Order: sequence, then C-alpha cells, then structure tokens
Amino acid sequence: MSTINRLAYFNCVVETGSISQASKVFDVQPSSISRQLAALELDLGVRLLNRSTRNVGLTEAGVKYYEYSQRILSELDAAKRAVNDLQQNPKGKLKVSMTVGFGECVILPLIPQFIAQFPDIDLELELTERVVDLVDENIDIAIRSGQLPDSTLISKRLALNNFLLCASPNYLAQYGKPKTPNDLANFDCIRYSYSGWKD
Repeated sequence: MSTINRLAYFNCVVETGSISQASKVFDVQPSSISRQLAALELDLGVRLLNRSTRNVGLTEAGVKYYEYSQRILSELDAAKRAVNDLQQNPKGKLKVSMTVGFGECVILPLIPQFIAQFPDIDLELELTERVVDLVDENIDIAIRSGQLPDSTLISKRLALNNFLLCASPNYLAQYGKPKTPNDLANFDCIRYSYSGWKD
C-alpha cells in the first residue's frame, strides 16, 4: 500500500479517535488499518500511536507527524482540484507545429472555433515542413505525415494522407500519358522529397 493511503488511515484514526471508526470510514477490516499503521511506524522507526482496547492516543512524535500528514494530504487534494480544474477549463500556452498544407487547409479554418471554446489558451502555431524536435523546441503537439520512429512520443492518427499523381491537361497534351509507373522517369515531376516518408 502507498504511503499516501497509510497517511489517510493515520489521519482518520487520529480524527475519529479509534481504529474501528476509521475502518468504517474506509470500509475495511480494523485489522487492515492496524497493519498499515504498524507498517507506517516501522517505516518511520518511531511509535506514532499509543493503543488501548478502547481508544488510541498520539505520542509526541505522532503529534508532530500528524501536523505534516494533514498538510501533505491537504496539498494533495488541492493538487487534484487544480488538475481537475485544468481539465474543465484549460489554460496556458499551447505550441503546435504542423505542415504548411495541412495547417492552411485543415487547422487554420478551425482556429476561431477553438479560441471561442478555449479563450484561456494562448495558442502558438508553427507551419513548417521541417522535422521538429518536440522536447528541444518545447513543442506540445506536432502534426506530421508518415511513421513515427521508435520513441517515447505518443502518436494518434488524425486522418489518412493519400498521395495522388496529377498532371495538367496541357502537359499531358504535349507529352502524353505515362502507361506504367516506370514511365514517370521520362516525365518532369514535382515530387515530395521528405526523406523520412515511407510508403
């Protein structure tokens, strides 16, 4: 069991005045509470509670430990509330990097709606074709095409990105149509040259 849970048991025993009452609060057996308190005292190397058949009392060390234990659990609750508040009302800076084409066609039209929904987000967009380092450049989100190399980064597919072979009618009228993919070697082509792309 975690130290935090043991602190919660300890505080409850102090505040209710008995192990049996604390066991009712947490809906566990009194013996479980007793074991966790013993483990806490063993870990600290000091006795925190004087136990009797009817009640428990704090030792001098227990009084001091309870002061800190209250603050620790109070700060933990405050931290949980702060994080939950961020989930409900996100705020702060969000830096997003994306390719120019995807940004202009898909993301930029959505910005007004995003800002209206999350007014406390300071959004910074970077439109670039270069490969970015999220950690070194302090980028929160990068939108890219291709396979993510082995890393600790988390990826999620947003959409399929299919490449199409296109030509203008004038070009085809002048040079003809390729019959096979190998014929493309004889045509002037503008191709996507990012070396990290894999079919």
